[in-house]
Amino acid sequence: MSDLFNLPRVGEAVTESLLRDFKRALETCQYEFVQGGGILLSRAKAVIGGVFPFQLLRHEAVLRAEQEGDLEKAAWLRQWVREQGERVRAGFVEIASEVSPNLIPDAGLTYMLGSSMDSATTKKSAWYFGPFSTNWTPGASAVSNWAGAGSGPLATEFTTYDESNRQAWSRGTASAKSVTNSSATTLTISTGVSNATLYGLTLNSVATQNYNVTDQILAAASKFSVAKTGINAADVANLTYTLTASSS
Repeated sequence: MSDLFNLPRVGEAVTESLLRDFKRALETCQYEFVQGGGILLSRAKAVIGGVFPFQLLRHEAVLRAEQEGDLEKAAWLRQWVREQGERVRAGFVEIASEVSPNLIPDAGLTYMLGSSMDSATTKKSAWYFGPFSTNWTPGASAVSNWAGAGSGPLATEFTTYDESNRQAWSRGTASAKSVTNSSATTLTISTGVSNATLYGLTLNSVATQNYNVTDQILAAASKFSVAKTGINAADVANLTYTLTASSS
C-alpha cells in the first residue's frame, strides 16, 4: 500500500512480502467488503476503508428569517451573505451533516493495484470531489461516467456552486494509518439555487465537471443514507474524505 491513491505511505513500513500479498489479493479478487464501507484483504492481513464526512451550513441570520416565515428577508440576506463572503463565516451554523462510508469501485481497486505495484501505471497527482444530485447508488462496476454494467443510469453531477470546476481533496500528512483533508473543501451554493438536493459524493482524478470519458479514475463514491434536501443559495457545503488502512 505504498502508493495508495498516490498517497504518502500509511502506517508502518510496508514489506515486500505484504506488497506481494496485497497484489495477489486484488488480482484474484480475494477481498471482501466489511461494515462501514471498508475492504478486507485477508491474505494481506489488512483493512482499507474510507468515509466522506459532509456538513451543510447556513448563515444564522438567513435561518432565523426562514424560521420567522419572512422569505423576502431571507432572500435578501442570502444575497448579503454572498457579498460579505469570508467576513461572515463565523455566523454560519450546521443544518445537516453525515459521515458516509465509501465504496471503492473496481476502477479504484485496479488503480490502487497498479499504483502500488506497477511502475508503468501513471500516478494521479490530485483527486477531486464530485457531488451528485440524482438518486444514484454506486456499484462495483461504476467508472468515470459514474455508471457501468449493472450500476444503473448515469449520475447527474451537482455543479451549481461558485467555485470553478470540481474542488480538490487537499490531503494532509498521513498519521496513525489515516490521511484526510488538510482542511475541509468548501462549496458555496450559487445564486438562484432553491431547494436543491444532494444524494452523495465521489472522488475523481479529473477536475472538469461532468467529465464523461473513460480515462479518469473514479476512486471512491458514497450515497448518503438520507438525501440532503432544501439546499439554497449562499449555503456552504464542507466536504472531507478520510482514508484509513490498518492491520486486521
